[in-house]
Amino acid sequence: PYFNFYILTENGELHQGVVATIKRSPARLAEDSIRILTSKPDHEISLELENVVKYAEEFSYAHEFYKQEGVTQLLDIIKRTPIFESMNCSILAYSLQALCLVMEYMGTELWTKILDNMAIKKLTEIIKSREAREKVLGVQDKIRTSTMSSTLTRNSSIRDFDMQHKDNKAAVADNEPPMAQYALAAIDSVVRFTDAGFELISSLVKPCDIIMFITDTNIECAQYALALINALFGKQENKQLFYHQLLDWNIRVNIEKVIRIVKPEHMDLSHHISEFQHLLLGLHKDAALKAVDAEDEEQMAMLERVKIQALSEQNSSEWSGLGFTSETADTGEERVQDFQQCPPGLLALQCINHFVQKHYDRHREMVLDQLSRDKDRQCPFIRSAVAVTGLLYQQLRIQRDYIGVEIDFLPIVFSQDNIFFELFSITVQLFNTTWHEMFAKTSDFNKVVDVVKEQLNMVFKGEKKISNTEDFKGALKTVPFSKIQEQRLKSLEKDSQPIIQLRKKLKPELQDLVNRQRLTILEAGEVFNV
Repeated sequence: PYFNFYILTENGELHQGVVATIKRSPARLAEDSIRILTSKPDHEISLELENVVKYAEEFSYAHEFYKQEGVTQLLDIIKRTPIFESMNCSILAYSLQALCLVMEYMGTELWTKILDNMAIKKLTEIIKSREAREKVLGVQDKIRTSTMSSTLTRNSSIRDFDMQHKDNKAAVADNEPPMAQYALAAIDSVVRFTDAGFELISSLVKPCDIIMFITDTNIECAQYALALINALFGKQENKQLFYHQLLDWNIRVNIEKVIRIVKPEHMDLSHHISEFQHLLLGLHKDAALKAVDAEDEEQMAMLERVKIQALSEQNSSEWSGLGFTSETADTGEERVQDFQQCPPGLLALQCINHFVQKHYDRHREMVLDQLSRDKDRQCPFIRSAVAVTGLLYQQLRIQRDYIGVEIDFLPIVFSQDNIFFELFSITVQLFNTTWHEMFAKTSDFNKVVDVVKEQLNMVFKGEKKISNTEDFKGALKTVPFSKIQEQRLKSLEKDSQPIIQLRKKLKPELQDLVNRQRLTILEAGEVFNV
């Protein structure tokens, strides 16, 4: 029982005649490991690499292994070992795992010092190899990578591939680690810590090479793949273009699939999903911080489309019915006044444009319904749309900088493309409904904004995470204005200063009254309930 322990002052007392044995020191273990890796044939190297993986879980060994340049030896093995043989795959898998374990103790920023271009290219070859993919996805050797690549298109995903080959998931049954996940981890560190590494890897790896590892067949691999996607995403100059490339390979669908199996203990994976969510929603930041320009023809065309589709060509000269702050809104300068505050700025106009195009009937119905009401009772569409965009921008915390330790994410963000615009389309209709529930007038606009803000808070911060837009609609229906009003009254009764003071004043008198009543009951020989 003492074989794996050093004799120290804490465990130096041995009882019952047990013979203590002393194992080799970390320095000696590291020295022996490096000697075997340097001089022995492949089958012995493979066995020793398994030992290195086991030993490297302890800091003292990892430190000695790095100090004695064992990492250099691991990299030599990785660079010289071909991928396309079973034994070689095993050697590569354990070499990569050992390398990552050692570097985890030494500091991920040191990756940039130990990896040259040749090593980086070999790592990218590994994650692009058929063998690496088969190991993670559980696909038999006869299924070529080209089959996988042809299956994954803009209109399909790994989900389709898994359905076609679900009987092949257990094709590889040994215990060696998937070499892809450790290659992904190493590449991720290079991307994050060096611009040169980012440029090289961007030229060698396409999004599709990484996205296919974001699958529920291997949580660890999905975690490392998503971390690498985030690292690449965060450093792109044109993030919109990169995201569209990701969409071409259905990254959202694959993340949605992984989310279904995420458990509380998967904190690292949750962190990377949270980071991707921040990057995704952050694509709207530039528009939100840019005011609408009356001289911009494209932006003015968006506004023109809103008017024409709501009021028809016959009323094309009428702007006042759309609910601008300016009563007449006759000029472009007057119409863009509502879009000058940043945020939400141009993002509000983009949201309105999406609503008009994708939910044309509902938009027209809302505007015409307002025109049938008394002017003071009309819910101004443009003003309410701008306010709703600002509320969602705050609620989804788009403007703030990402904090690297977050693990919270919203599953609804991954339920469909253009999710911010779809959330807007639902919430702007909620604003209209709440306006009429409150029998609001034009002067009550800010009060309605406050109520809608509370409704969104209750839905997004509820115990149950909202998974899709239908759930979102259903949750909003459970928090009508009447419920908000009821909660406000309860809060007022509980927290109002006059009520608190009155309660404090009456409490001693009430306690005295209760005591006298109970004493009277006891004197009469009766009992009372406590």
